[in-house]
Amino acid sequence: MDKEKLQLISNFTSAPIFGSIIFLIFVFSKIGTIPNTQIALISIISLLFITIIPVTYVVLFVKRRKKFQDIDYDISDRSLRIKPFLVVISSYAIGTVALFYINAPVLVKGLMFCYFLNGLIMFLITLFWKISIHASGITGPLTLLVYEFGIIYAPLLLIAVPVGWMRIKLKKHLPSQVVAGAVLTIILTWLQIIYIIVPYF
Repeated sequence: MDKEKLQLISNFTSAPIFGSIIFLIFVFSKIGTIPNTQIALISIISLLFITIIPVTYVVLFVKRRKKFQDIDYDISDRSLRIKPFLVVISSYAIGTVALFYINAPVLVKGLMFCYFLNGLIMFLITLFWKISIHASGITGPLTLLVYEFGIIYAPLLLIAVPVGWMRIKLKKHLPSQVVAGAVLTIILTWLQIIYIIVPYF
């Protein structure tokens, strides 16, 4: 597979894009248990703060920067990631508050919160080391999905393998950075579910 095709597939497995799919799975699994108007509102809020705002900001950020320097939509240069990271994390934080305000289902609120907290931790690590956000963005939501629907869905976590391979093949990350992003996020997300989300959400 050539580099352009790999990059296209990689773009569609980014945290905001992949996260929107998992959010919709959680939301639509609640059909029949909460009003349809509530489902519609939760869907809009989820997509707005997990995907639309982050993706729009990153696209605009890169387009502005392209006029002055070489930059890609992965923002491969770690030194340029600070501002986009802060905007995206802020979007997740506001999304979490909004979902609490409308009393969304526990794991819907929990998923947005995990995006916020894991994103914050990844940001702090990125200040010193280029950990894989793609691997993190895949394994975080899938960990919540496994918790919600059962261990039988655990093999879905293996989606991180081809995603990680693509990132390595595209020379965006070292294998250690991909493995760290995936494994650390699984652990962090599970701990958040057990010690924060289930008891307090």
